[in-house]
Amino acid sequence: MSQDMYRRAFSACMSGRGYTVSYGAAAPSPSPPAISPSPVPLRPVYMRQSWWESPELVYRPVHFSIEGGWTATAGSTGDNFDDGGNVGVGISFFPSRSLPVGLRIDGSWSRFDAGHAHFDTADNYYMHSHENIYGGDADLQFNLAHPSSRYQFYLLGGAGWYREQKVLDQFATGCGFYGCGPLVAGEQSSTTGWRSSWNAGIGSEVAMPGGTSFFVEARYQRIAPRDSDMQFVPVRFGIRF
Repeated sequence: MSQDMYRRAFSACMSGRGYTVSYGAAAPSPSPPAISPSPVPLRPVYMRQSWWESPELVYRPVHFSIEGGWTATAGSTGDNFDDGGNVGVGISFFPSRSLPVGLRIDGSWSRFDAGHAHFDTADNYYMHSHENIYGGDADLQFNLAHPSSRYQFYLLGGAGWYREQKVLDQFATGCGFYGCGPLVAGEQSSTTGWRSSWNAGIGSEVAMPGGTSFFVEARYQRIAPRDSDMQFVPVRFGIRF
């Protein structure tokens, strides 16, 4: 017998005996247990270091640099010597983050081959020369206003001291009892004392990862005295750290 039919029969029986029968609200059937959603697997998040994303020029009171490049001869120097290469190192001091002016000390070495080699076919005599220039500069660098922290332009200029070493390579050829070949060969060199110089130029610097930067700069440089001066334009690329 179902529960509803039992209630009806029971109510009729008790009502016939003078009782009043009432029933409370049926207990709600228990709801099925809520099923918790399955956990969503977390996807790994790979964070790229800002070290690689957006390098910025980092302020340090002291910077070191390694540089090298090509030097174009100018003026009367270009009449006697070909263009040459250069290498150098440097250190810079910027005393304040808010002050765009700093002191730079750079040392460099350059080599220039003579524009013409002499060869006397009658005497089988060959002569060629080159010149080495080495020394250093003390310059002021002025950083120009820049809209981005990733790059900047700057002006530089100052004075320096250099020595010039002239090297003469020569040999003579001829034939003897045992055959032909060089009979006389030698190298002569002479070095000047320290000579004053001045320079002025412009450069640019771009931030690289790890707090380093890449720079390229060009300057006009002239070494005294006026009667035998050297004029050239070194273009240098380098890393500053």
